[in-house]
Amino acid sequence: MNENNEFDALKDASCRDVLKLIVDKQRAQFNRNRFSADSGEAEESLSLSESVRADMRNHFEILSLMLLLVERIMLEPAGKTVRRCFAILTCVIVLFCVSGCGVSGNGADGTKQQEKIEAINFDDINWSIGERVFEGERCVGLNYTNNTKYPLLGFEIDFALKENLTEEQKAVIDSFKKENTWFFSDEIDEEDEYIDEELEMRVIARRYIEPGESMNGVPCLINNLLDFDDMTLYEAMEPDIATIAFVGTDNKLHLVFYDFHSKTLTESNNAPISIDEWSDSNISKLIPRVEAKAIIIDDDDDDWFSFEAYGVSYEYFEWYVSACKEAGFTANVDWDDSENYCAENADEYEVDIEYSSFWQAMSVSIENFT
Repeated sequence: MNENNEFDALKDASCRDVLKLIVDKQRAQFNRNRFSADSGEAEESLSLSESVRADMRNHFEILSLMLLLVERIMLEPAGKTVRRCFAILTCVIVLFCVSGCGVSGNGADGTKQQEKIEAINFDDINWSIGERVFEGERCVGLNYTNNTKYPLLGFEIDFALKENLTEEQKAVIDSFKKENTWFFSDEIDEEDEYIDEELEMRVIARRYIEPGESMNGVPCLINNLLDFDDMTLYEAMEPDIATIAFVGTDNKLHLVFYDFHSKTLTESNNAPISIDEWSDSNISKLIPRVEAKAIIIDDDDDDWFSFEAYGVSYEYFEWYVSACKEAGFTANVDWDDSENYCAENADEYEVDIEYSSFWQAMSVSIENFT
């Protein structure tokens, strides 16, 4: 199915259908990045330019689906489901932005250039899962404290179903699926009996955490989308792989993976990511340069520049919106509320600024639609 036919087929799609397609595409992108990092086969089969073009096509498709999802959410009646859809969409966007940064950096001779950083000790991250409160609603969530010597920018744990589930756990999973038929309707058999479909649980934290600091109440999600408040469902899971993103002494972002089964820590094959660089492109000069503890550039083209800034206070977000207004972005205002601003300048360049008080992070993009 070509791209146009694919989006035509989604004209009448539900929020559930669009959400699942976004996650499927994001998971496929993540697997491609991981494959290319762990194997030389991907580099042999695709040139760098072909690989970049493939990634960009996928990114544009996911962005288009996100816009379609927002349209579908706006058509839904107000209520708890819609609020959760917005929270879910935010998590998907975070996944999209972070995985987009997973491009390996090579030196002129094609070899990885990175300073050797002393290994992080996973046991120095004190984490626990329990009953929490997120945005005024109960959920099963993560609390963790950074006792390492490095600032953390990301902490993620993937869980898998245990091999031998109790009858109580099976019943809870069955009940959870029935409560979320908008998502699981095609995974429940005709007799509404428990199906041993592979459920996954993931918790993702994306916040700049200094050594000694903590973060609380990060919601756990089933299959990347659904939050829940029953600890019995969590007890049916076991931790599998943890991903830690930390800022090394070289002031770059490093990724390591912890295997809960072998209790081993593995460094990513991707080169460290710069967190303090800025673009030299003409489009980036149209907006103020951001000062933050970590800046991750997502896209840097002639007509599109975007980045994530971490460790940003709300007061700084307000200042940045004011600075963009002073720079001329005051026409055709789409959003202007407590955590969002979107407007154009006289040359029809559009800036979009979004702030998350929970993550203490700011997402900024500027593009030209002409």
